[in-house]
Amino acid sequence: MKHIKVYIVTWKRNDVLDDLLHDLFERTTFKDYDNCEVNIINNHSGLEINDKFKDKVKIHHNMCRVDWSTGNLSADFNFALVHGFVDLKNPDAELVVTMQNDAVLDENWADCIVEQMKKYEFLVGYLGDNVVTYRPEHVIKTGLWDENYASVYHKESDYYLRSLIYNNENCSINDLLHRRLHNYNSNLTIDLIGERGFTITANGSSRWMESEQHQLIRDEQNYTKPFVDYYWKWKWEGTHSLPMVKGDWNQGGWLINWPDSLLTKLPTAPKVPQFVKYPFFEKDVEDLVGKGFITDGKMTR
Repeated sequence: MKHIKVYIVTWKRNDVLDDLLHDLFERTTFKDYDNCEVNIINNHSGLEINDKFKDKVKIHHNMCRVDWSTGNLSADFNFALVHGFVDLKNPDAELVVTMQNDAVLDENWADCIVEQMKKYEFLVGYLGDNVVTYRPEHVIKTGLWDENYASVYHKESDYYLRSLIYNNENCSINDLLHRRLHNYNSNLTIDLIGERGFTITANGSSRWMESEQHQLIRDEQNYTKPFVDYYWKWKWEGTHSLPMVKGDWNQGGWLINWPDSLLTKLPTAPKVPQFVKYPFFEKDVEDLVGKGFITDGKMTR
């Protein structure tokens, strides 16, 4: 069993990926840990890896994704969980960590997650889904990410809410960027807020685009928002008395600035059908029928 398996999701932006690999192998305490593994989930044919890191990483080329796709991060994160744990009842890793390629890590990030995961089974850093850590027990209770969010949007709010519904006390969600907080810890040393254009104040959060390429990526991803907006409303409407509003810094909502009313009385499970995509892995997820999956609950090896 590996101690920590890291999975970096990347699409274009080889420069920021190189910075992250430098953090992992040269700048942070992760370099001092034994029995760990770093994987790259590559979503673009133009991937370039610095020669000094090539022998230190495993690269998984997503050959079924075309270069002009706007991405499905849920599918990437699910690959990490399935490949990382292999078997939920006999896992191949103690911890799986998913990262986006533009994450900037605190020097002591590895020490922090190891310590926090003594108490929790699911840990989210300060910048949304930039750095997320899982134990297999959490996936057994909560399940996988919903790949119907065929985009970079809304999928993390969906997964965080389901995590609270099915594994509440064992989750620490510290998403300051969107004010989605549960068992919040203001002293985490995981991801650095002041990097990559992120700004978080008492009045709101923002991010400036670091380059023309970064802006182009964001513009391309925005084409998908109407589709995932509709799916999110279809899936969650009627599960809670909170109006179906996204929210902002002044008004609590489902996607930004979670209000106390959402956290003290959690939504019920989504009332729309869900579908098993990885039966060889999801067979060990608890109560699939109760979670709304289309199955008779008799999945076997």
